[in-house]
Amino acid sequence: MRGISLLFLLSVSFLARAQSSWYTQLLDDRKVRDRELQTGEKSPIPDGYKPSFTGLRYFEPDNRFSVMAEFVRLKKPKTVWFATSDGKEKEYVRFAEIRFRLLDRPYVLFAYYSHKVREKEGLSKHIFVPFKDLTNLVETYGGGRYLDLTEPVEDLIQVDFNRAYNPYCAYSDGYSCPKVPEENYLNIRIEAGEKTLYTE
Repeated sequence: MRGISLLFLLSVSFLARAQSSWYTQLLDDRKVRDRELQTGEKSPIPDGYKPSFTGLRYFEPDNRFSVMAEFVRLKKPKTVWFATSDGKEKEYVRFAEIRFRLLDRPYVLFAYYSHKVREKEGLSKHIFVPFKDLTNLVETYGGGRYLDLTEPVEDLIQVDFNRAYNPYCAYSDGYSCPKVPEENYLNIRIEAGEKTLYTE
């Protein structure tokens, strides 16, 4: 009996440490992004807004929106063209489905990659997952948000919507941001990740 109790306590302790590490890393990464947007040469934050810019607006970290998903590679990947905010098109490859459950309901997102992006150093397994949800035009950017993931070796992938971020178009004009395809619209409120920056 003591062995079972000890095992339970160890499991609880491990989960608590893992949760604490996830939370701390997420907050640290948000600080880095805020600093880059505040001081970086390529920051999309307008110069007139930078003096008062103290950081982006985020939903509070919520591990319910960090899920393990099934990664299903398509038998026939397809080249697709995304319309962009400046009226152009960008080429991607639709090559996998990400199947997951969120708040006890099943969902699917398509995963894409860009040959141009994957040619860059360190990004050979980059996955682009744009999505829209029911928070758009309310708490979050109306054009939807993005997730950057890494292609897994096996058939499982961690999807953390707490890391959902806005395209640069959410902050200023002059950028060419891919628009979210209709197949990646989610009929749920994703209350995680970046919110809109500008408020009334």
